[in-house]
Amino acid sequence: YADSPSWMVMALSFYLKETADFSILDERVPFLNERDPAAASEKSASVWEHLLLAQRYLLAHLGSHGLSKIYYGDWCDTMNGVGRRGRGESVMLSMQVKWGCDLLAELAQRPQLNQPQIAAEMREASAMLAKNINAAAWDGQWYVRAFDDEGLPVGSNNPPPGDEGEGRIFLNAQSWSIISGVADSGRAESAIAHARKHLDCGYGMVLNWPAFTALRPRIGQMTAMTPGFYENGSVYVHGNCFWIFALAVAGRADDCRDAFRAVLPDTPNKPNTDTEPFVIPNFYIGPNVRRRAQRNLYLSGWRTGSAAWLFMVGLEWLLGVRAEYDGLRIDPRLPADWQSISVSRPFRGDTYEVRIERKGTGNAVRVSLDGAALSENLVKPVGDGKVHAVHVVIE
Repeated sequence: YADSPSWMVMALSFYLKETADFSILDERVPFLNERDPAAASEKSASVWEHLLLAQRYLLAHLGSHGLSKIYYGDWCDTMNGVGRRGRGESVMLSMQVKWGCDLLAELAQRPQLNQPQIAAEMREASAMLAKNINAAAWDGQWYVRAFDDEGLPVGSNNPPPGDEGEGRIFLNAQSWSIISGVADSGRAESAIAHARKHLDCGYGMVLNWPAFTALRPRIGQMTAMTPGFYENGSVYVHGNCFWIFALAVAGRADDCRDAFRAVLPDTPNKPNTDTEPFVIPNFYIGPNVRRRAQRNLYLSGWRTGSAAWLFMVGLEWLLGVRAEYDGLRIDPRLPADWQSISVSRPFRGDTYEVRIERKGTGNAVRVSLDGAALSENLVKPVGDGKVHAVHVVIE
């Protein structure tokens, strides 16, 4: 699967912002497989070196559109026909790799590393990928999901002959276009509007529309799944977490709140669900199967990445108490009808009791720490292991 290296830089960036444990970058870690003998004879590398190898590997494997090759699949395991001859490209993965370049450039600039040449390399690669994605993957109203081995699009409003209008729009390409910063404001608004129009089924966003009704070998196994199940038109919660993240990044606070509530297991928009109220499931069955819509084939809340992602986007983006390298960024995206919230946030050995109040209709934020006004909305860690009060006013 082509996407495996792309998650490394995300995970490490989030970890370092939460912990400031930069010593991990120097730890030696063995290679899982034997390396190309021409590349090196060493049996291990530092975490930092592994990270650079992973990102450079992704940047070296681009297809005819200048986008990331998909090979056997990307995040969607069952899009295993798109690149079976080694030429197909993933738009979603290209967006993830672009964002990974941004995260890696940010990390390389930190004083603990001070590697401006790598930061410049990654910024250049980021700009290149953004340009290629916008040139090749914008379909006029939304972003396509992939290009197959023959260069034909997947997830286009103008599908190739034989697709019969199925799979015209995919959720993940719209979400990641915003998360990654690929989409400008106009394209972001269009992608959001058309995703909501075609994919919102009332209890979350389906992954693709219309669902496939027969096998499309050029796309893969997902097209042979029952419409509304798994990756073929279900409300896949992990994909909905990316959507919630994107809405927060786009500043759509009310929409973000609604999308978050929509996929919770105990909300009244799913009267037929058989999901336990304390379990974040892998997916809810899509509306294609009326007698089973909203239900869950199996309760895989213990195995899906959705629970962690839902917690992260809720805490860090909707509530806006977000870990950064230099401290906690207070950046709430409160819906219009939320007047106040409280967040208890452990961070680097301290606990920050954050109280956020709305006292105006604007977006200006005033922050104080233990009664002392801060000059910006960044709370730098005190580091004494105690509880500290953070008061936030939105004006």
